Amino acid sequence: MKIDVCDWLRAYLRDGPVEVSEIRRAAKAAGYTRLKLREAKCLCGVMVTNNWSREHPVTDRGFWVLPEDDA
Repeated sequence: MKIDVCDWLRAYLRDGPVEVSEIRRAAKAAGYTRLKLREAKCLCGVMVTNNWSREHPVTDRGFWVLPEDDA
């Protein structure tokens, strides 16, 4: 039986920021759709960050992280 997608996402992000593409692959492997993942992101208050910098613009990647009080 699958666990609730919000619980899954919180557990997946508990150790800090994770790259979005990695989260999507893991969610798909766990049986969650992108729609369900997006809904869980909103419900859990997940914040989106990136690592863009002028010195390394090619390495721009998005990351999801839990709010401070959930981490």
